[in-house]
Amino acid sequence: MAMHAGNGLPFDIWNDIVAIVEDRNDLVQLCLVNSMINRIAARRLYTSLSFGKAKNIAKCYRTMMGNAILAGHVVALRFASTRYYTFDLSVYSEDRTANWLPAAAFLRLIFRLIGCLVNLKELDFPYDFGQYAISLAFSVNLGQLRPRLSKFGFTNLYGCSALPLLRTQSSLEYLLLEYSIFLAT
Repeated sequence: MAMHAGNGLPFDIWNDIVAIVEDRNDLVQLCLVNSMINRIAARRLYTSLSFGKAKNIAKCYRTMMGNAILAGHVVALRFASTRYYTFDLSVYSEDRTANWLPAAAFLRLIFRLIGCLVNLKELDFPYDFGQYAISLAFSVNLGQLRPRLSKFGFTNLYGCSALPLLRTQSSLEYLLLEYSIFLAT
């Protein structure tokens, strides 16, 4: 005979327990336990997001648009080695997969995701766009963000001005801009 021992711990204790869990897989498992723990663990699970594939960015965007509560939990966003392709035939590679997006669609997707994350404070984009026009478009769009970022990092700007970003993000506490002198044609 199985004994049912509900979760008799109060919300505060569960909050403290979930706060010390660092492994994302464990947080996912905690979300499945029950609705009270799900509320606590989901907040912790979605606090900081990192993406390496374009299709994961698209999935996250759909999720965040459909769930404003989850979108409100995201504080830090990092794009790592996300790939896109350009319309320059010399840049095409034979191994393009579904993880690749056209550069314009890639930028639209990123800025739509950033736009729906109302509590976003940290944005890290360690990526090499490889083309001046794409880097410039990214810089201009950053200048149109609502002032909310406290930490921003962007690698391999190709001579683009950081002024649009600096003018709009008055609450920046940490800024990392790395410029590159190499221009891909």
